[in-house]
Amino acid sequence: MDNADKIFLDYTIDKDLNESEKEILSFLIESRIDDQQLSIRKAADELFTSTTSIIRLCKKLGFSGYSEFIYNLGLKVKKVHNSEAGSVEEIHLPMEAGIGEFIKNIRTTFDYIDEESIQEFLHEIKKHKMIYFYGAGFSTLFSNYLAKKLELFGYYVSNTSTSDSRAIFFNNIQKYRLMIVFSRSGETSKVIEKVQIAKEFKDRAVYRK
Repeated sequence: MDNADKIFLDYTIDKDLNESEKEILSFLIESRIDDQQLSIRKAADELFTSTTSIIRLCKKLGFSGYSEFIYNLGLKVKKVHNSEAGSVEEIHLPMEAGIGEFIKNIRTTFDYIDEESIQEFLHEIKKHKMIYFYGAGFSTLFSNYLAKKLELFGYYVSNTSTSDSRAIFFNNIQKYRLMIVFSRSGETSKVIEKVQIAKEFKDRAVYRK
């Protein structure tokens, strides 16, 4: 397996790419290995495709856009060139460390939450059909998931984060009787502020890290 194949596998191992997207990715990897600095327009012209298709692929791979993907690709190419990652397993070490940390955090969370707390949480959800979700940072991934899940079961939900305006927050807090907050540290100032405001509005704020 050559370097291009290693990097290709690293990007695609858990992604469902179509053949066109795989061709674009292979071309970008080969070009970067050959030390070609291609703009997104130049890459699109070479591939006879659109810049939109390339951006769509980058986002599918988890990047904000072409520039972020190319930067990450450059790091991977440099790593394999320096023989710091002689195998696919070594390329995946950072990801494996992240998964290990994630599992550790899940176990820690369950250590802090007893059965009574879980039942109380479920009771509050069952009691309210209108729920306001508020997340901070990466915790918004969990608030998004739970909000969409409950929406499928007929709940009326709203989901915002610390990046949204105060006006949106104040508009929502007046309509919803239950607020569920997600914060990894539990100490994010904006989150604490919103919980305090929610309590002033006599909401039942279920505060979860």
